[in-house]
Amino acid sequence: MSDRPRGFSRAVQVRMAPGRSWYKGYEEPQILQALREVEAGNERLGTLMSRLVDEGAEFEGLMNSAQGLSA
Repeated sequence: MSDRPRGFSRAVQVRMAPGRSWYKGYEEPQILQALREVEAGNERLGTLMSRLVDEGAEFEGLMNSAQGLSA
């Protein structure tokens, strides 16, 4: 039985040297790079969410104007 946590992918398992604990299979630079990628993704998601809110407010304003003109 492996000492790695459940749910780790086969790709991770293959990258680890035989006989090493699961957490020793990672090198710090790889972890830091993964964190940077997650942070960059979070930043992009935040930007998209802000844009969605702004454009939603603009759409609401246009709809209200259209309703005002048709009344």
